[in-house]
Amino acid sequence: MEVRLRLVTGEDVWAELPEALRNRLLGNGETLLLIETDVWSRYRPDPSALGSFTAPVVLLVSPESPESNIAVRDWLMREIPGSTTGLLPGGHVPYLEDAQRTASVLRGHLRALAAAGSERAGSTATS
Repeated sequence: MEVRLRLVTGEDVWAELPEALRNRLLGNGETLLLIETDVWSRYRPDPSALGSFTAPVVLLVSPESPESNIAVRDWLMREIPGSTTGLLPGGHVPYLEDAQRTASVLRGHLRALAAAGSERAGSTATS
């Protein structure tokens, strides 16, 4: 289990995690990787539900995201009208690598979404 978690997080990140968090991940690893992953791999959202989204959606990946994550992002981009994409810094689990930097990038995306929503609301009110 530890080998798999080290592969997912990256050796540098794994080494920097507090011991209590590493132990918790190891304790939950079997459930996550052997039970829940099977459910996730079979799940496919309803395209008609995705196509009815009216709120803005930003699909975020990192430069080191696994190809399967990129494929899911690309599929969601095709299914969700007006969706956009962005990058999070780091690897597969950027929030473990640099939580502050990841939060800063997320805040930037949230601010942009809020500004776009305000612009839409203003144009609707004046129409």
